[in-house]
Amino acid sequence: MLTPEEQMQIIKEAITSGYKGPVFKLIDEGHIKKGQTASTDKQQEQGLRESDGNTAMSFPESTENFNTEGMDFDIDVRKYDKEGNLVRSYDKVPPGVKDLNMGEEEGTVVETPSQYKKGGVYDDGGENIGPSLP
Repeated sequence: MLTPEEQMQIIKEAITSGYKGPVFKLIDEGHIKKGQTASTDKQQEQGLRESDGNTAMSFPESTENFNTEGMDFDIDVRKYDKEGNLVRSYDKVPPGVKDLNMGEEEGTVVETPSQYKKGGVYDDGGENIGPSLP
């Protein structure tokens, strides 16, 4: 999984290069490069189960629905079509979901552990000090 510093570096490079696309796509590509690819049937079945929550996994040429049964943490799941367009996106999917619809078309699915825990305003020490602004 990319550290916050690595994600910030991707954002800085996107800004300085004049990138006009969605930054989350670049960050997902970074996760794919740094993470694991589910290339065997066992890896595809296992996904991020029993991982330490500090890695990402990509599932190329996927046509299946996903589930989070047996997971210990929430995950974000995104699916890209063959042209690289985002076609499905789920944030903070909790453990125990049995059938997460990923569509029938073939594409690459990226699973990453969710980092978002609570909404609101935080102080410099990371303490939640109030609700989000409207």
